[in-house]
Amino acid sequence: MTAGFQSRIRAWFSFRNLFLAIFLLALLLRLFFLDLKLFHHDEAVHAWFAWKLMTEGSYAYDPMYHGPFLYYVTAGMFTIFGDSDLVARILPALFGAAIIPVIYWIHTLGYLDQRQTLVASLFVAVSPSLVYFSRFLRHDIFQLFFTVLILAAILAYLERGRLRYALLTGLAIGCGMSLKEDMPIFLILLAVFALFLILRKKIRLPDSWLRDSVVGLIVAVGIMVVFYSSFGIHPEIIQTGWIRAYEHWAAMHGMCRICGPWFFYILLFLLYEVPIFLLAIFGTAQFAVRHNPVPSLISRFRGGEKAGQETLVGPSPEIRPAHPVQPAAWDRKELFFLFCIFWMLSSIAAYAYIGEKVPWLIIHQILPMIFVSVYLM
Repeated sequence: MTAGFQSRIRAWFSFRNLFLAIFLLALLLRLFFLDLKLFHHDEAVHAWFAWKLMTEGSYAYDPMYHGPFLYYVTAGMFTIFGDSDLVARILPALFGAAIIPVIYWIHTLGYLDQRQTLVASLFVAVSPSLVYFSRFLRHDIFQLFFTVLILAAILAYLERGRLRYALLTGLAIGCGMSLKEDMPIFLILLAVFALFLILRKKIRLPDSWLRDSVVGLIVAVGIMVVFYSSFGIHPEIIQTGWIRAYEHWAAMHGMCRICGPWFFYILLFLLYEVPIFLLAIFGTAQFAVRHNPVPSLISRFRGGEKAGQETLVGPSPEIRPAHPVQPAAWDRKELFFLFCIFWMLSSIAAYAYIGEKVPWLIIHQILPMIFVSVYLM
């Protein structure tokens, strides 16, 4: 009887059941009393533009208010379910929770084990920053979802070499680039790291990679053209939009409109994300030690003689090195975590440099930090 009860307990607490419980917890935290608080100023602006798009059919890209994806999907929600604070926040909540199934996909590809997957998913589910900005009508949580989707789709493409994953990568890039002007930060980091791996011959690209890359790029550019041109209503944005975006945000960086010190986000980590922050530091240190081992030395002293309770050591002790610690093999999981560390540190540096210091930008640094925090967990 005891053995049967224990087996039932193990079945209840299986990996899949625990993962499902974490995902349901994430949904609960994001959807429960979703309209409890009034709109933040930025939420009101975004909802207003979406409402005007729904009622008047008018929208033109303005870099001050970021990309068009948010306005079109929110206008679609208003059209289907009616316009309200609750309806406006449903998609941010769902996209924020949807990051967790993408983490599960990364696990099925072999880059995270079960414990790492559960803990990373739990951190995403309960992180104060990720929960709050999943209940907030801004572009960032959508952008974060497409960021992790790009990563997972590329990993799947490298593993299986199928065109569908290149198409999915292009879809995610197109949607992410139609959200916010800081999306290129992640894409540049990804391209730099991929080039490093290719030059070091750490990865092997599928035979059809050139064709698949071109097709994926066409999909990404096509999505951007459709959204930024307002479905063909404002074709001039295709020529001028990217210039205006650069000029606007370069000016905002120069004038320091919403200033803060370079360590602004570190203070937020220490206020709201202490477990993730400290574990990410520990995970980075673990990674460094595993790949830069210091051979230990065992000193063996000869020639000593005892005098009462004391041991006298001769002047020329013999020191022999022990077997040196072997560095960890550079398998695909180690390369994945190397990228996550590179992504984390580069994101922290980039957002420390950018003049605009606003709380929602913390989530683009938290996600790679979560992956690093579960290294060797």
